[in-house]
Amino acid sequence: MSYAHTQSPFYRLASKRRLAELLGLDAAGLRRIAKYCQESGYNEWDNQSESGKTRRIESPKPELSRVQKRVATLLSRITPPDFLYCPVKGKSYVKNALIHETGAELICLDVKSYFASTPSRRVFWFFQRIMECSKDVAGILAVLSTYQGHLPTGSPTSPILSFYAHCDMWAAIASLALEYECRLSVYMDDITISGPRVPERLVWEVKQAVFRNGLLYHKAKRFQQGRAREVTGVILGPDGPKLPHRHYEKLGRLRGEIAICTSAQERELLERMIQGYQAQAKQVTTRPPRAAA
Repeated sequence: MSYAHTQSPFYRLASKRRLAELLGLDAAGLRRIAKYCQESGYNEWDNQSESGKTRRIESPKPELSRVQKRVATLLSRITPPDFLYCPVKGKSYVKNALIHETGAELICLDVKSYFASTPSRRVFWFFQRIMECSKDVAGILAVLSTYQGHLPTGSPTSPILSFYAHCDMWAAIASLALEYECRLSVYMDDITISGPRVPERLVWEVKQAVFRNGLLYHKAKRFQQGRAREVTGVILGPDGPKLPHRHYEKLGRLRGEIAICTSAQERELLERMIQGYQAQAKQVTTRPPRAAA
């Protein structure tokens, strides 16, 4: 089920009692969880990726996570713009890359520390200005969805709210791409623009739009057709798209782990991960016909 934001149960919500009902709580439970989430609602740790980068994880505890999942579920029912590829059901990083396969020129840039750089006030702004909630309802939703003044890295609400908290910026960037007759896709914090030509003026204006919203970006990468280009983890090359070697290396490691796994719970998790990697590979090998640039 998908609908306009004006059809969302959050739209023009002014009753804290109704908000509590939407989140599966009573009024007292809503007050308690709003206080609890800022005091002791998260577990925190540093996670090191395979590349060696360290990332701070702020993961909500089960009770708060259930409430945040409900918020995320309701927001995910709002019809997303065509250019948004994550978090959108039925889309993927593979599909995000494939729409740029025929672009003669391609630009990639990403927002730096996207969640940590999205402040509570932008979440409040979205619920009050765009969803037209009352101030107290918007305030509670901002409190439930943020931690220490920003979107937490491990929260189920952060992916969808990172978009909506900056939806004015994304709308402006989409208008710029249309004006310059280019194709835009947004995959979380990754921005990809392609077309017969991607003018430097367009790239500069996109960077300015990001900067005006209080965000920073990494250096833009420009690619020409005929060379291998990596877009959200997919290699677009002269011989067609393919997944990088690290994808198959990870799949091989997972198969090795499941071969020696003795825990039924862990085995189930590994099986789901393997299925996910196989599904991603299938999207590349069974891609739809190329679209015109």
